[in-house]
Amino acid sequence: MDPTTLGGVQVTVSSTSVAGNLVLQGNTATFTPLAPFPVNATVYVNVSGVTDLAGNPNNYACSYFT
Repeated sequence: MDPTTLGGVQVTVSSTSVAGNLVLQGNTATFTPLAPFPVNATVYVNVSGVTDLAGNPNNYACSYFT
């Protein structure tokens, strides 16, 4: 992944952005929230505009968990 394009990763709870740190190590991006997620909350992770080192874009992806 091109680390300069990681701004296309957004983590939200109840439509509110979650503050945290996004770290790229190899081909793995890890998000660590600054505070714990609320209990029983649905957390959404949206990825768009991220490219690989050759400039190839990813397809938009959205995932969620509780």
